[in-house]
Amino acid sequence: MVLFKAHNVTLEKVEFKNKYKIYFISAVIGIIIFICIFGIRVLNPQYVDWLMVGGDLSQHYLGWKAYRAGKWFFPIGLTDRLAYPLHTSIIFTDSIPLLAVIFKILSPLLPADFQYFGLWGILCFVIQSILTINIIKKYTKNEKVLIAGCMLINLCPVMIIRMYWHTSLAGTWLILLAVTMLVYYEEYFRNTKKAVVFAAALGILVVSVHLYYLAMCGIVLVGYCLLDVLTEHKMVRSLKVCVAFIISAAIMVYLYGGFGGNSSAASGGLGDFSYNLNGFFNPFGWSSILPDLPVNTGYQIEGFAYLGVGIMLLCLITFASIVIKVKNKKELFIDNHKKIAAYAFILIIDLFAAASPVITFGSSVLLRLPLPGIIWNLWSVFRSSGRLIWVTIYLIVIWAVCADIKYTKVHIKLLILLFCFCIQFYDIHKELMYRYQRYMNKMEFHSVLQDDIWDGIGDNDDISHIVFADPLEKDELYSFVDYAIDHGKTVSDFYFAHASGDAVRNNTQSSLENPQRSEIFIFKNRDWNDLEQYHMDYYEADGYTIGYCAQE
Repeated sequence: MVLFKAHNVTLEKVEFKNKYKIYFISAVIGIIIFICIFGIRVLNPQYVDWLMVGGDLSQHYLGWKAYRAGKWFFPIGLTDRLAYPLHTSIIFTDSIPLLAVIFKILSPLLPADFQYFGLWGILCFVIQSILTINIIKKYTKNEKVLIAGCMLINLCPVMIIRMYWHTSLAGTWLILLAVTMLVYYEEYFRNTKKAVVFAAALGILVVSVHLYYLAMCGIVLVGYCLLDVLTEHKMVRSLKVCVAFIISAAIMVYLYGGFGGNSSAASGGLGDFSYNLNGFFNPFGWSSILPDLPVNTGYQIEGFAYLGVGIMLLCLITFASIVIKVKNKKELFIDNHKKIAAYAFILIIDLFAAASPVITFGSSVLLRLPLPGIIWNLWSVFRSSGRLIWVTIYLIVIWAVCADIKYTKVHIKLLILLFCFCIQFYDIHKELMYRYQRYMNKMEFHSVLQDDIWDGIGDNDDISHIVFADPLEKDELYSFVDYAIDHGKTVSDFYFAHASGDAVRNNTQSSLENPQRSEIFIFKNRDWNDLEQYHMDYYEADGYTIGYCAQE
C-alpha cells in the first residue's frame, strides 16, 4: 500500500513537470533569441555606459537614476530631482515604473551604478515566448509546432525595433496577455470573477510599463466585451470587466504621479506620427529582400509595422491552406462567428485608430478627419497613434501560425513554420547583426563636462541646484543631469515625454531675476552684453558660461 502511494506521487510529479516543460522550453528560446540579438554585456547590472551614449536610452536610465537618488514622495512615482522645485513622474521618463519602484525599494542593497534595462529586455523575450506558447497551445499540443511558432513570433520586427530605442515599449507581450482573454474565453474568461480580476491586473501592468499599452490593451478588451455580449447577452457583466481595467489603471497612474507635477498628458504632433497604410510592407531599411516605400512624414516611423517576408509568406500559405482544405467554409464561419466578429471589430477599430486622424498611403494624404478641439486634445494623449497598429500585427501573426493547424498535417505545418522562420531571419538579419555588434561591443560614456571647475562645484555643498538658462541639446543635457545626480544636486529641466514647459520656463525666469547662492546657471551662446542684466559672476568652462551669485 505504501509503495502504491509513493508510485502515485511519482506519477503526479512527472505529469506536473511535463505540463510545464513546454513553458520552460519557451523561456529558454526567449533567452537564446535575446542573447543572439543583443548579446550578454547589457545584462551586467553595473554596466551603465551603454545607456549613456545618447538617445532615448539615456533618458530612460537617467530618469531611473534621478528617481533612485531622490527622496520618497506620495504619490510614490514622483521625484523632485529633474525639474526642481516641481515634482515629475517616473511615467514620463519612460523608465518602466514598476521596475523603478521595485529597485528603489531595494536600492540600499544595490551597487552605486545599477541598471535594470538589460534584465527588462530578456524578461520581455521570455514572457512573450511563454504567452505565445500558451496561445498556440489552444490549437495544437504538438511541442515542435509550438516551439517553431514561438521562434517565429519572437522575430516580429515591431518588438525588436523598440528594444533599447523606446525601451519600455518593447513590452509588446502585454498585447498577447490581453488577447489571451479572447483565446481562452470559453475555458476561463466566460467566468465573470476571473475576467474582472484578470482585467484589473492587466490595468495595473499596462500603466506600470507604458501608457500606450492602455490604449492598445483597451482596444482588445472592447473586442472581448463584444464577444461576451454576443455570448452571454449581458451588457452589465461586460461593463464590469472594462470598469475593472479602467479603475485599476487610473489608480496606478495616480500612484505613479501621472496626474500631477510638471508633465502634461497631451502634446502636439497628432497626425504626423500615424500609421501609413503601406506599413505592413514598408521595411524602413529592415529588409534584405524588399525595398523601402514612401511615407508622408518621417515621423511615421512611429507607425513601423513591417511584418517581414517570412511572416508575409506564412500568411499566404495559411490563407491558401484554408481556402483549399476547408470544404464547408460557411459552416466554419457559422461555428466561429462570435469570435470572428470580435476579432474583426478589434482589427477595424485598431486600424482606424492607428492610421488616423490623418490617413495616408505612401506619400499621399487620403483623408484628414475634421475633429472638434476637445476630441483632438484627448486624442493627443496618444499622439503617436501609429504604435496602436501593433495589436493588428500580433493578431495577424497569431492567425498565420494557428488558423490552419487543424487542417494541416503536423509535420507539414512544422516544416512550413521552420521555412518561414529561416526566410524571416534572412530578411531582417542585417538589423539583427547591427544590434548584436552594437551591444556586444563595450561602450564608454564621455561627459561633455571635462573642466576641473566642475569638481569644485560638485564638492561645494552650498550649491544644490543647476538652472539651465538656455536650451541644451539632449546629449549635453544628459551629461549635466548625470553630473548633477552624482553630486547630489537637482536640475531645472529634463527631457520628458509629454512635458509642459510653461512651469519650467517660469521657474527659470524667476531664478534668473532673483538668483540664490544655492544655484548655478548654465548659459550657452550668450553675448556678454546680454549676461550683464543678471548681475552674477561668470566663469567659462567647456564652451558654457557658468553664472553664480556669491552674495544674495
